[in-house]
Amino acid sequence: MKAPKDYAAAQAELEELLSALQQPSVEIDSLTQKVARAKELLEWCKEKLRTTESAIDELLSE
Repeated sequence: MKAPKDYAAAQAELEELLSALQQPSVEIDSLTQKVARAKELLEWCKEKLRTTESAIDELLSE
């Protein structure tokens, strides 16, 4: 998986993928690839949010 440069880039790519998947003309050959990439990006974003939340919690507890 190519990691996004930051959260905003991941979100933008997810929005592009979602838009492409909602098109009636989406190619069946690329469907699995697009869904797999979306899953990877979602997992990356969740981990980024968890890490950020932990860092903020640490800062606030000092």
